[in-house]
Amino acid sequence: MVEARLIPDGGYPLPAEDEENWLGWLALARVKGLGRTSFKKLAEYYDDPRQALRASHGELARIQGLDQEAIVGLAGFSQWAEARKELARVAATGARIVPYGAPEYPRRLRTIADPPPLLYIK
Repeated sequence: MVEARLIPDGGYPLPAEDEENWLGWLALARVKGLGRTSFKKLAEYYDDPRQALRASHGELARIQGLDQEAIVGLAGFSQWAEARKELARVAATGARIVPYGAPEYPRRLRTIADPPPLLYIK
């Protein structure tokens, strides 16, 4: 059985592992300079979004197609409070987050030119 925690600011119980993972994806979606294409590259490169947020400048620079603005945005990310608030809002609706690259992300949606980085499913 997975431990359930309450989302900050109230909301529905959410398994702790989902809370941390979803928070990471929401944080990644807020990175200044990180567009959909760069988000997609990071989702394909890292299994866990927190890896991208903890990566060194040098490691990020090795990801082909990731521009300097995105690298600087990742290195200087500080919007955790905003990401937590968004996570609380999502959890309060009973929805779940499906990031690009997740097994349940629709296969056909992956093939469009500019797929959304996150899906909110209820």
